[in-house]
Order: sequence, then structure tokens, then C-alpha cells
Amino acid sequence: MAGVNKAILIGNLGRDPELTTTQSGKKICKFSLATSKNLKDGSSKTEWHRCTAFDKRGEAIHKNVKKGEQLYIEGEIQYGQYDKDGIKYYTTDIIVSQFSFIGSKRK
Repeated sequence: MAGVNKAILIGNLGRDPELTTTQSGKKICKFSLATSKNLKDGSSKTEWHRCTAFDKRGEAIHKNVKKGEQLYIEGEIQYGQYDKDGIKYYTTDIIVSQFSFIGSKRK
């Protein structure tokens, strides 16, 4: 039996999405999404999520959503690692499979 790897998030973009194109023509849109929750003591906690959307999904997100606007996404959690200056860094990304514009100011 196969496992399930799915994240569902509603949050606000921390910055404008960045769209790049690989040499082979694949579009890659990267953005950060903030989710917040209120704690019992009256404070709040914000979590930041690194998100990546490819091709048409990425182009649509890049074109229609800006910093501070709200977005619903579904995707797969993907872990990675890389070395920089002899230090190993670990990453967690959400690879977007579905999304909805729920708080954008599009006309």
C-alpha cells in the first residue's frame, strides 16, 4: 500500500513570487507562504513554508498573486539537502499540485 504525502495550506505570500526558466524551457515559480495561528496565551505563531510551482501553475501564480495576498495550495512535501562552504543545509519545500486565489486583488 502506498503512503500519502500531502500538505494543504492557506496563507499569505511573504514576497512576490519569483519565476525562472530552465535551459530546457521549464518554468519554476518559487514563493514563501506564511501561515499563522493564535495561541492560548493571546500571542500568535507564524510558520514559513517554501513553495515551488512548475510550468502553467507557476506562471499563473506569478502573474496573479503578490506579496501579502492570500493563497490556498495543495502539494507534496519534499525534503532536500545541499552543502555550502562545508556546511550541510536541509530544506523542506511544498511542490504545488493545486491552488486557488482566495485573497488576491486581481481585477
